Amino acid sequence: MQLVDIREVNRGDLKQYLDSLHDRTPFHFDTAFGVWEKDYFDLDGDLFCELEGKATVRDDASIAGVAMYGKPRRCWNRRGEFLESPNIGIIREIYFDHDETVAGESLLAEAMAYVTRYDDYHAFYHAFGLPSMAGHGKLAHSLFRHVEKLLLDRHFAIEHENLYFAKVIGIQPVDGALRLEITQSDDLKRERIVAFLDDREVGTAEVKLMDRYTGTNTKDAVYLTWIGIHEEFRGRGCGTGFLKLIENEYAGRGYARLHLDTANNNTIARRLYMKQGYRHLCSTRSYFKIPD
Repeated sequence: MQLVDIREVNRGDLKQYLDSLHDRTPFHFDTAFGVWEKDYFDLDGDLFCELEGKATVRDDASIAGVAMYGKPRRCWNRRGEFLESPNIGIIREIYFDHDETVAGESLLAEAMAYVTRYDDYHAFYHAFGLPSMAGHGKLAHSLFRHVEKLLLDRHFAIEHENLYFAKVIGIQPVDGALRLEITQSDDLKRERIVAFLDDREVGTAEVKLMDRYTGTNTKDAVYLTWIGIHEEFRGRGCGTGFLKLIENEYAGRGYARLHLDTANNNTIARRLYMKQGYRHLCSTRSYFKIPD
């Protein structure tokens, strides 16, 4: 088995390998090859100013694991502050087969040789997932426990944990007088939604139209990036009504499912989603360098 620069691996084989890994991962959407290639290698440099990677390849040329790592153009620190040109390293992803521990250790050693040049580094940073995976970059640790174990054994600790939910949506009756105003992003891939009660703004949300991120034109899902109710309207059923109106809007356009995730410790949101029929599909985590 040998380590190969990821850009030297046959890209069709690489996509097939990654698809096979993620066939149970709910935020892995079927993606056209050209869209995946652009996202995966960050060809326009939108997310990373440096991006490198390795693959472990067996003697029969089959892939046993992959790792990508680099320096981001921008990020948010742990206080929620936005930083341009941060001095940090990110292991964007590391995957390997369950029975290929040696391959995983080799890949992580390569990634660590890169990121330890920085004072701070992360693994599976949420914001640096592929856009065609809803931008969800955390590790579905409940599906890849062997990957998490390797990270926890080698310099990392759990930073954040999210719960990922989805629901088959359809048109449903909604009580109350809430109405929506929707504004599209310039690239027509995202929509900002504002809920009003009479003329008063109740809350806001953002949705990603996943068919426009994947290049497949298949209306399988929309992804609710965030939703929030202004404090003065909380506890009055506005969150439930807002969520139902969002479901109705996209079901009416032919979308089959609504996906979302929330922090594991956000008990209010968790209760809302489960009460409204959302299924918990997996748990996801990001990781950070253990402080010296």
